[in-house]
Amino acid sequence: MPSNISSTPVSKRIAILLFLVSAFSFVYLKHYVNDANSANRVALCLTLLEDGTVCIDKYYHFSIDRCFRDGHYYCDKAPGASFLAIPFVAVAYYGLQATGRTDFTSFDPIQKDEPNANFKFFIVAASIPISLFCALAISTLYILAVRLGASQRIAVLAALFLGFGTPFGVWSTVMFGHAIAGAFLLFATTIGLHLLNTERPEAHRSTWAATGFLLAYAVWIEYTAAVPSMILGCLFLISMIQQHSSMRQIVSVTAFLVVGALPVVLCFCYYNTLAFGGPFTTGYRFSNFSLMDEGFYGVKVPRLDVLFQTLFSLKHGILWFSPILILLPFFSLRNIYRNEERLSNVACLLISLYYFLLNSSYAYWKESDIPCRHATAALPFLVIPLVFGWNALPTPVRRLAVVLALYGFAVCVVAMNVPGSAALATAENKPLFLLREFTGGHIRNLLYYVGLNSYLTLGVLLVVWAGFGTMLMGAVRKAERSPLDNKVYESQVD
Repeated sequence: MPSNISSTPVSKRIAILLFLVSAFSFVYLKHYVNDANSANRVALCLTLLEDGTVCIDKYYHFSIDRCFRDGHYYCDKAPGASFLAIPFVAVAYYGLQATGRTDFTSFDPIQKDEPNANFKFFIVAASIPISLFCALAISTLYILAVRLGASQRIAVLAALFLGFGTPFGVWSTVMFGHAIAGAFLLFATTIGLHLLNTERPEAHRSTWAATGFLLAYAVWIEYTAAVPSMILGCLFLISMIQQHSSMRQIVSVTAFLVVGALPVVLCFCYYNTLAFGGPFTTGYRFSNFSLMDEGFYGVKVPRLDVLFQTLFSLKHGILWFSPILILLPFFSLRNIYRNEERLSNVACLLISLYYFLLNSSYAYWKESDIPCRHATAALPFLVIPLVFGWNALPTPVRRLAVVLALYGFAVCVVAMNVPGSAALATAENKPLFLLREFTGGHIRNLLYYVGLNSYLTLGVLLVVWAGFGTMLMGAVRKAERSPLDNKVYESQVD
C-alpha cells in the first residue's frame, strides 16, 4: 500500500459517540412493522427457535416473499440476517410467553391483512441487530477515514454523512439485508487495509481469518455481495504484491482468508441442502415471483434507461436523496489519477459500479420505497473516496459538496422519519411526497407506537441529537488539539 497512510490517532471517544448516536437513531426510527421482506426473515427465526426446522409453514401467510418446495414453505432470502437476529427474537419470544402472549400466527383483528401485534414485535426485535451492526459501520468508517489520512473533522462528517445523508441510514432501521451487507464489507475492508500496513501482514493469521469470515458472511446476508467480496480479496492480495511480499506470505494470507470463510461456506451448503435439496441451490429457484425465472434469478443485462431513472428521476432517483453521490466517482477518478490510495479507490469505484449496474439489470428494480435499495451496500464505498485529499480540492468544489451534503442530510432524515407505504412507493415525486408527509405529522418511530404524539417523538429525537452533537464537537476539538493530529491536519490544509 502507499506510504501516505496517516498515523493520526483514532479517538475512541469519537468512535463510541458515533456508534451510540447511530445506534440510538436507527433503533428509535423503526416503523417497518408490517413488511413482507422482514416477516419472511422473522418467520425463519421463529421456526428455528420453536421446531428446529427451516420450514416456515406456520408463518408463511404473513409474507408473499416466500418459496415453495415439496409441499413446504421456506424463506427465499439469504438467511445470514435471520441467524444474526435469532438471539434478539429469542428474548422477545420468551418474554412474550412469560407474559401469557402466545398467539404468534393469527392476523391483526382490526387490520385483517396484517400480522398481529406479537409478530410485529418480533419484526422490531429482529431488526435491532441490523441497526447495531450498521451503527458500528458508521464508527468504522470514521476509523478508516482517519487511518487513510483524513482530519478528525472530515472523518466524523464523512461517517455522519453515510448514516444520515444517504439511504444507508434508512435501510439500517429495518430487517433488510442491504445495509448490513455493506456494513460487513466495510468491516472487512477496514481490517484488511489495517493489516496491510503492519510490518508483517502475514503474521496476523487469526485477524485475516476474521476478515475472510466477514467477507463470506456478507454474502450469506445478501448473495449479491459475492462480487464485492472477491474484489476486496483481490485488493488485499494485489496490495501485497505491490509491497513485494514473497509468494509464501501471499499464500499464507490467502489461506487464512479461506480458512475464515470456510465455516460460513459449510453453513451455507448445509442450510441450502436442508431447505432446497442441494448445497448450492438457493430459495430463489423456487421463488413466488415469476420474473425471478428470467435471466439469472431476475438479473439480466444492465439497462441504461433504468440506470438513468435510478439516478435522476424524481420517482426512482437516488440523487434526489443524496446529490453529492454524483461527485464521488469523480473523487475516485481524481484520486486514482493522483495516485492517492490508487488501488483502494479502484476497488471503491468497481464495487459502486457493480451495484448500480446490478440494480439496473434486476427485474424488480422498481420495488422500493426509497430508491435504489439494491445498491445500498455500495454507499460506504461511494463515501470512502470523499476522505482522500479533501482539503486539496478546489474551494468551489468543496463548497458545492458541502451544500449538496446538507441537502442530503435534510432529505434523508425526513425519509428516516416517514414510514414506507404503497403511496410512497408509487409517488411520482418522492422527495416532495416525503416532505408533505413529514410536515403533516405522519412521523413514525418507537415512541409513537407506545402512544406519544408524533411531533413530540420528533422533539425527543432532536434533543438527543443536540446532546450527541455537542459531545461530538467537543470530542473533535479535543482530538484536533493533540500535537500529532494538528500536524497532520495543518499539512492537509497547506
